Amino acid sequence: MNIRGYDVIELASFAQGKLGDRWGELFGNAGLPLSPQPNSWYPLLAFCMVLEEMERALGANFGTVAWEMGRFSVDRASRGPHRLLFFFASPLFIIKRTNALWGFYHDFGKVVVIPDGANAARFCITGCPDLPEIYRHNVAGWVERALELAGGKDIKVEILPRESDILPFHASW
Repeated sequence: MNIRGYDVIELASFAQGKLGDRWGELFGNAGLPLSPQPNSWYPLLAFCMVLEEMERALGANFGTVAWEMGRFSVDRASRGPHRLLFFFASPLFIIKRTNALWGFYHDFGKVVVIPDGANAARFCITGCPDLPEIYRHNVAGWVERALELAGGKDIKVEILPRESDILPFHASW
């Protein structure tokens, strides 16, 4: 399971902002380069190792830093090539396009979306039962911020219990 270098670049920026000069040591310990290439692929487990080490270094509760990193990633993407996606879309439009975005940044799994009324949806990551739990927090933070940028109000993103090979979430706005 690998993620595209764009995500690793965002993680480097996020880690540097949170940890200062210590970020490089975390990347080195995880086997990630200090200057990742945007279109290269890097192990998801190394990405998650950095998130876990950041949480320990910052004394944060499990998933807190990963959630914040997901939000940070959307903020950066909203100023880059995906900016129109966030500013001219509705929350449901964003949720329905999540699989296309997932496929660009991940070489594993897919996202299935099931609308749940006018202002909610259940979305599931399938095909990756070994996805680390901390990464689900990163995804939830990403979805939360993407829905905010798309004009959602009173947003709530829940990480639901695993169901065999299905990793479900529920979002409402």
